[in-house]
Amino acid sequence: LDLQEQTLNSISIPRDLEVEIPGHGPGKINGAYGLGIEQDPGNRIAGVAMMRDTIEYNFGVLIDNYVMIDFEGFKDVVDAVGGIDITVPEPIVDEAYPTEDYGTRTFTVPAGRQHMDGETALAYARTRHQDSDDQRRERQMLVIQALLQKGQGFGSLTRVADLITALSGAAMTSFRWEEQLALGSLALRIEPANVRMANIEQPLIEPGTAEDGAWIYTGDLDAIATYIESALAGEVEGDTSPLL
Repeated sequence: LDLQEQTLNSISIPRDLEVEIPGHGPGKINGAYGLGIEQDPGNRIAGVAMMRDTIEYNFGVLIDNYVMIDFEGFKDVVDAVGGIDITVPEPIVDEAYPTEDYGTRTFTVPAGRQHMDGETALAYARTRHQDSDDQRRERQMLVIQALLQKGQGFGSLTRVADLITALSGAAMTSFRWEEQLALGSLALRIEPANVRMANIEQPLIEPGTAEDGAWIYTGDLDAIATYIESALAGEVEGDTSPLL
């Protein structure tokens, strides 16, 4: 995030990418958080620290601050802004969407312009049985961009400050209150073309199998690190024109 140039460059890392988890050896990157919690049970910040250390170790990206949100917090955020609007490119039919009681249900979303409340937006961002984790990450980008667009419609920093206060329990973050306000102020005026979101995709990564038989993504971590560096420097053509 460049406050002076008012640009935001981001990259999504596949959750199944095999990396070196410091002190634990090879593993899926999404396992780093849980390993941190195991070392310090009940301390969610320990999970954040392990994820931070894993990203820094493998890709050389220094993490200055973090924002972490769980499923309930995500729904609260979407509902607090009055829902979001997304043009769904293809119909979604997931016959095995997970439920809170560890069962499944059928989740459907028609193609076309859809207004989503928090529950629907969460399911849209999580579903992947119909296609793959790659398409799911693209849907997650659409949700984030739709949230930014909805927030910009507030037009007032006072309303943004009220929203931050109301949602203080929905997320964990290392940003101080005044820093959150500064970010909110930037979000109101940043141009959509200055928000770039990149993905790590083939041929940088390829499907593979871990030693325990688990499905993973593998790739040259040095090459991936170089790509991440370019993406965060704004040198990669990211997605700046979503179907919103």
